[in-house]
Amino acid sequence: MIKEILVVADPGRKKTQLQLQQQTYIDWVVASLPQQEADYLLGNKDLDGLIFAATVQQLRGQELPEGHKMVYINEVLLMWHTIDVSPNNCLRACYMDFKTFTEIIHMRLDKLQLAMKKFAAVWGGLDLTKNYREAPVLFRLSNSSRDQGDSTLCCTFERYMWALRRLEGVLPTSPNLIAPRQS
Repeated sequence: MIKEILVVADPGRKKTQLQLQQQTYIDWVVASLPQQEADYLLGNKDLDGLIFAATVQQLRGQELPEGHKMVYINEVLLMWHTIDVSPNNCLRACYMDFKTFTEIIHMRLDKLQLAMKKFAAVWGGLDLTKNYREAPVLFRLSNSSRDQGDSTLCCTFERYMWALRRLEGVLPTSPNLIAPRQS
C-alpha cells in the first residue's frame, strides 16, 4: 500500500536563478534526471524556487545521458524525488508550497481533517531551528486585520505554532513539536 507524504519545503530553501548564479549554496546540486521526471518537477508550481533547468555554466562540461535533462535542484527536493521514484517504495511525495500549507492548517478543524485525510504524514514546513524573525516569510505582527504590514502570511508566528500543534493531533508531522511521552 502506497502512503502519501505531504512535503512542504522550508521557504528559506527557495532561491532565484540570479541568487544561484551569484553565490554557491551547499544545499544545491546539479543532477541528471530522466526527461519526464525533470519536466514534472520543473512544471510543478509548488516547487518554484527549488529546481531550475541547469545553465551551460552549471553543467561545466558534464555529459548528458540520452533522454535526460540536467537540473539545478535543492538537495531536499532531490532526496524526496529519489524516495518517490525508488523501486518498491511505499511512499509517494505530494508537494505543497509553504503559503498554501499555512492557509490550510488554519482552517476549521473539520476542513483541516478533510484536507489532510489522504496523507499519512507531513514533512517539512518552516525550519524551526532558525530565528523566525529572519525567515524569508513575514509573519503578521498581531492578529489585528489592520496590522498586516508587509506580511506574506495570514498569521502571527504564535498562531502558526498553534496551528502546527493542532495539525499534530490530525496526523504525524516531522519534525514534530509535541514532546515524546515519558515512560
